[in-house]
Amino acid sequence: MAKSSMNSQSAPTTSGGHTEAEMMREFLPEYLLERDKNFSGNMYKDYGLKPQEYLEKAKVAAKEKTGRKMQTKAIENFLQDSVINLEKHHTIKDIENLFSNLNKRFGGFKVFKIAIHHDEGVFLDTKHNVKDLEYDSENLKWYKDEEDVTLEVTDYAPNRNIFYNEIDNHWYFDKAFLHRADISKLQKHINYHAHVQYTKFNMEFGKNPRLRKAEMSELQTIVADSLKMERGEVWSKRRRQTHWQRKEAHDQQREIIAKLKDELNTKLTAMQEKLDKKGKVSKTDISELKEMHRQEMIKSKEIYTPEQYQSLNALYKQAVEDNKAKAFDLVKFEYEVEQLKHENSMLEEDLEESLGEAYLVEESWNPDIEGVKTSEVLYKDLYG
Repeated sequence: MAKSSMNSQSAPTTSGGHTEAEMMREFLPEYLLERDKNFSGNMYKDYGLKPQEYLEKAKVAAKEKTGRKMQTKAIENFLQDSVINLEKHHTIKDIENLFSNLNKRFGGFKVFKIAIHHDEGVFLDTKHNVKDLEYDSENLKWYKDEEDVTLEVTDYAPNRNIFYNEIDNHWYFDKAFLHRADISKLQKHINYHAHVQYTKFNMEFGKNPRLRKAEMSELQTIVADSLKMERGEVWSKRRRQTHWQRKEAHDQQREIIAKLKDELNTKLTAMQEKLDKKGKVSKTDISELKEMHRQEMIKSKEIYTPEQYQSLNALYKQAVEDNKAKAFDLVKFEYEVEQLKHENSMLEEDLEESLGEAYLVEESWNPDIEGVKTSEVLYKDLYG
């Protein structure tokens, strides 16, 4: 079961946050996983309220209810864009019910637009079945049966580290469309979610509700209860970045990890080619591999974060295990060859020994043969 989560950030009132065309999918943004223009899995509803017009009414209400002008900060934060985690079965009515519950508890939470998207997500390169994986959008981690398997999952997000070519309708790992991706080897993970444009402003009191730590935690609980989902992680002081900031940082980290994997795989491929040509693994080869790893780790500690370093180290260890298996196969093959050589040598020795014995028998027969020949000559001389 996916965990609930509602993350909001301020949006410019004049631009209306996410454009209506984008929410309605009047065009296909480059970050979409599903590229079919006829895809019908999305939902959209516009409540006919213009954010700018509603803001002007809010300014009037603020003056009437509080006797003061609406503060600049309140104007800047008036329109909110929210991303809400969903499951496949959720509909517009579920979101309406959620905001109705938020309004009952805090006041405000007036909705302008709702869009539910089923066409976004990532491609996964992993040994695990995508159905068994759960994504924690708060901490940007992958879990299987509550075990963190993030290091065992490589996710490719459209227009970030995998790109769609509209000309040949194929996916590539680079913007230049040089390295084509084999999609048959990847799994799709759909990110079911809603985009909601709303304002927290409470017309009745002429101000925004104050949502401190306790209220924010309660808000997330209301989200989980309203959508009948598992409650996401409780808010923590250590989480000072917004969801979008964490996602951007995660994308940067993922790009670094991908680069590290490419560099390491290139070196390991070169090493493997060298081993294949030689046909055996020597102590020098093993030393070179260890030194390559040591130098990479020294460089990585200076450049990368502890998590990135841990990921690289895990990749190396897996590569070493793979090469150990290959090395074992080579050693086993060499042993079998030596065994065959030994058996062949033993056969040759047995053959030589048999020939030697035959020669000795022949030699032992020679006197008797000569004796017979002598007797035969004498017989002829006597009896003509």
